Amino acid sequence: MLYDFGILVLALIILAKSSNITINNAVKLSKLSGISEVAIGFMLIAVSTSIPELSIAVISSVQGSNALSFGNLVGANVTNLTLIFAVLAFYGARFKMKGIVEIDKAIILTSMVALFLIIIGKSDLVFGIFCISLFYMFSSFVYKNEIKTGNVHGLKTVETAKAIFFIVASVFAIVVSAHVVVGASTGLAKDFGNAETIIGATILSLGTTLPELT
Repeated sequence: MLYDFGILVLALIILAKSSNITINNAVKLSKLSGISEVAIGFMLIAVSTSIPELSIAVISSVQGSNALSFGNLVGANVTNLTLIFAVLAFYGARFKMKGIVEIDKAIILTSMVALFLIIIGKSDLVFGIFCISLFYMFSSFVYKNEIKTGNVHGLKTVETAKAIFFIVASVFAIVVSAHVVVGASTGLAKDFGNAETIIGATILSLGTTLPELT
């Protein structure tokens, strides 16, 4: 039990650190192109911080631990909409009304998707294609509206190459650490006799949301 817990904590630390490297270089790459912060946050930062959940979802599904991934996804979203927003509130974060409206639309629609998934009780290829299409629509909308505020210019070859290298290397580290996280979480669930969903919604979700918290 202690072994699994220790491995899990270490893997989560590596996963969070690798995610931060990915985020920092994604921001650097985006700013070199002059894309606005909203577009950076929605498309690149959001995708970068979701790589841990994505990696865990793929690996756990392949290994037959779907409950672990589902618990992680639900727990991570709850953490993001409560704990992370609480931290923003403590620091007195202010948002433009336009940005708040766009965020509200995204939250409402994606919440309905999650509710629909719970109601039907299963997911398949058609549902997956629908979700990907929805993500594409949101990304296209934000990009078209926010790219106008950016000052797009040519990329500097050396800086761009360095940013891309660190992104690729850190994503690789995320995938490897996610593989270790899934194994340790499954072992921990067996040690405690708890369902994998509970482990995913608690310890695992707190660990995978460290990038957003940072």
